Amino acid sequence: MQVILQEDYASLGFVGDVVKVKDGFARNYLFPQKIALPANKANVDLLEHRKRVLDIKKAKKKEVALQYKDKVEGLEIKIQHAVSEGGRLFGSVTLTEIHYCLVQNEIQVDKKLIRVENPIRQVGEHFVDVKLHQEVVAKLKIIVEAKEEAPEEREEREAIARENKKASKKAASREKSAEASEASDDNADKAASDGPAAENKLLT
Repeated sequence: MQVILQEDYASLGFVGDVVKVKDGFARNYLFPQKIALPANKANVDLLEHRKRVLDIKKAKKKEVALQYKDKVEGLEIKIQHAVSEGGRLFGSVTLTEIHYCLVQNEIQVDKKLIRVENPIRQVGEHFVDVKLHQEVVAKLKIIVEAKEEAPEEREEREAIARENKKASKKAASREKSAEASEASDDNADKAASDGPAAENKLLT
């Protein structure tokens, strides 16, 4: 069903937006919490009457968002990760890491508003979007640097990587053996079922 948002909701939209949601989610959560109203004619008419109030509310939120935008784009977040010789990260930069850095810089935003289009897996300079408002998107600069590892940390990480590789090979080998065994059982069953038929054919 379609609903009209009365409040900003990170995964749906912003106040005044008409969005489509599942019926149960609307009835069991959005309506009781007064986050949204059904998008019927009566509520659309009501929304028109409240439009000026909503516009004022949006304008205030946009003003705050613009202030946050300047602050976000004035940041240069540095995140350190263990990397390979080619500068590729072991894993990738996570939303949790980015959100933590924003909080550390006294910028409180919902983690769902941070948009990472492509996984960050390389050292260097990157940009991610932070959607602060319907009309305000900040570009956050992230510098990914190689993390200096103590020899024992590197040895431990490499040992874990080797063990994981061995475990993956063993799992693949077991899966292959299981498939071969299953194929063998299928052939045996087929031969057993074909046997009497073949024998009857010879007798006739």
